[in-house]
Amino acid sequence: MQGLRGLAIIFSALLICLFVACAKSEPPPQSTEETAPNSTMDYWDAKQRMGTNSFNNKPPSQQYFDAFAEYGGEWVRISWTKWESASGGAFLMNDPSNYKSLVQEDLALLKKVVARAKASGLKVVLTPLTLPGAIWTQHNNDEIDDRLYSDKKFWTQSAEFWSDLANAFKDDPAVAAYNLINEPTPERPTAYESGTTAQNILWYEKQKGTARDLPAFYNQLVTAIRRIDTQTPIMLDGGFFGNPEGFSYFPEAIEDENILYAFHMYKPWAATSVWNIRHGSKLVYPGEMKIWGQTEIWDFERVAKTIRQPLDWAEKKGIARSRVVMSEFGCHRYLTWCPEYMEDVLTAADAANIHWAFYTFRSHNWGGMDYELGGDRPSLTSMGVTADAFWKLSSQNRLDELPRSNTALFKPISRRLEENKKVRE
Repeated sequence: MQGLRGLAIIFSALLICLFVACAKSEPPPQSTEETAPNSTMDYWDAKQRMGTNSFNNKPPSQQYFDAFAEYGGEWVRISWTKWESASGGAFLMNDPSNYKSLVQEDLALLKKVVARAKASGLKVVLTPLTLPGAIWTQHNNDEIDDRLYSDKKFWTQSAEFWSDLANAFKDDPAVAAYNLINEPTPERPTAYESGTTAQNILWYEKQKGTARDLPAFYNQLVTAIRRIDTQTPIMLDGGFFGNPEGFSYFPEAIEDENILYAFHMYKPWAATSVWNIRHGSKLVYPGEMKIWGQTEIWDFERVAKTIRQPLDWAEKKGIARSRVVMSEFGCHRYLTWCPEYMEDVLTAADAANIHWAFYTFRSHNWGGMDYELGGDRPSLTSMGVTADAFWKLSSQNRLDELPRSNTALFKPISRRLEENKKVRE
């Protein structure tokens, strides 16, 4: 009896220890099929979230969202800027030089698209490429529209635009965040393209209080949105086109509890982009690269160090790691080393346990980063598609008609999505 009693005591103690350990552990991941409104940042704080970008020329279909959900994706960063507007002007806002109100027919279409994502169990991050006074370059004759960063009247119009949009989506549980603008560039027209942290801070000190003051601009928009919607998370891109060092000159965190800080990882851009393709794909990863007259070594350590830049800034400002998002990353699919580069980027991001979204999934008109097409040039020989046929489909916004598969190029991404899906199931 004494032996049995002793065992019982030990067993009880073990149960108590197990209960205490469980109580101290992280909360279980939330389902992507939540139906309650976004009352807190719980969706982002619960676990690492894996997503993609949809910057297509046409509104994505139900099949599009179903396909991404089937892989195991959780969220989609959607931009509508390239869609045709019922007004004949810019989608949602009609005249980006003089915003008055949302185009209601466009808003109804955007709501349908968000409902499709929700039906697939996905979350959505709403992301404009154009704001009042900042027309997307490719819709502006490839010229920079700098008015947003030159005249604060466009700050006011942008705040009105986002207030209207927040009012339309504030109770939609599928909307996981408002991403206020994609890749802001208040620095570029001043002939400044980012330097060391000290140089970036010095540049900002000279611009503080002007229309180039990106933190102040964000604070004005956040304040306007919070008058309408107090809870939906707000995602902010850093400066310098959302570069990893883009927050380096932000003196403090934005004054709001539900803020996400996003950066884009294409560095070194001269190697990962179509620029390298057009110049003979001479820059090879990993290895020594001569970029803009300087010799740089890019390998896993350099990639990981680059990704740590926004994390180090966030840590200094007391921002939780769960609030940092690598909202775009990728490389041109023609580059033979693209899979190795993406594996290194994702390995570094996973080690940091940050959210990510790759660019891009099933584009309608540009296949440069459509990894399910594999690494073939426009003549997709494995699919029996000639170069002429490829470019014809591209010009007609019909690349989505091409067959897709889980290629070796897509594996660094798809493997993680599939593993994530198994965990959720």
